[in-house]
Amino acid sequence: MNLKLPMKQRYAEVKRLLERIEAGFKARKVKVSIACKQLYHDREEVTCHLRRLDH
Repeated sequence: MNLKLPMKQRYAEVKRLLERIEAGFKARKVKVSIACKQLYHDREEVTCHLRRLDH
């Protein structure tokens, strides 16, 4: 999943979106691990990897 970032307050926006995503999974009782990385070539987005922990 890629998250597009606004020009200002990028960190705050990523944090807000990740909290919202986590809350959605938690409400559905799905445990996930989320890792994000900002790639060097595109500073306007982060790439996230979600992994389901409970099977």
